[in-house]
Amino acid sequence: LEVSFRQGGSLQVELVDMLGRTIRTVYRGTVSPGETLRQAVPASGLAPGVYFIRVKGDTFEASHQILRVN
Repeated sequence: LEVSFRQGGSLQVELVDMLGRTIRTVYRGTVSPGETLRQAVPASGLAPGVYFIRVKGDTFEASHQILRVN
């Protein structure tokens, strides 16, 4: 996962299943303006299927679909 930020602030990155349940929190902290966050998303123990990476900041929320295959 690689995300760049124009504004700084609080940030939370979660791995979410198809039903919207949080499987794990990948990152929780703060980012500085202009910072690029590079974070591995651990897939061990996940069943094959569709998941979402949900990125939530102070003023925004975004998600990206990913596919876990064996």
